[in-house]
Amino acid sequence: DSIKLIFKDSVNFTEPTLGECVDYDILLSTFENKCITDNYLLTKPYYSFELSVFNKWEGNFISGIADVNYSTVGILKNAYYYDYVKNNTLKVKMVFFDTFEEIIKAINDGEIDYAFGDQRLLLNHTINHDMYDLKTAGTLTKTFSVYMAVKKEHEALFKAIKSSLCFATAETLKWCLEKMHQ
Repeated sequence: DSIKLIFKDSVNFTEPTLGECVDYDILLSTFENKCITDNYLLTKPYYSFELSVFNKWEGNFISGIADVNYSTVGILKNAYYYDYVKNNTLKVKMVFFDTFEEIIKAINDGEIDYAFGDQRLLLNHTINHDMYDLKTAGTLTKTFSVYMAVKKEHEALFKAIKSSLCFATAETLKWCLEKMHQ
């Protein structure tokens, strides 16, 4: 979300749908499918995290994904972890949300039992919204990585981004993207 705020005037951040091949200049993505590998140049992941499960403070802790079986879980629409949850659980009712804020509110209000995502994201939202009765119920062994995918026709931009990822600031990346669209 913070990356979207930085680049909001320069880049369209419509999220790609898993399995759908859509034309973008640059993607910030965890998806790595045939469409992406055929049409985009990929940086090395610049951020990786283990998938965490969240619930209310008084809720159960979990040791594995199967511990959410027979419960109601909140999932972001087009979430990178959707297939992982679907393929590794039984009789889970999935409720889909547009934003992570909506998921946090649904947990807080008791509408869902669990939600999935990055633990740092949960901590950020609980602190910013004074929702200290939410907790990480467990961290799963599944690791996701976020990388940049740049259209193959923009090889010079890809090389600039790739070489600057080690020390790039948000302002540097925004400048590169603005130059591409001039």
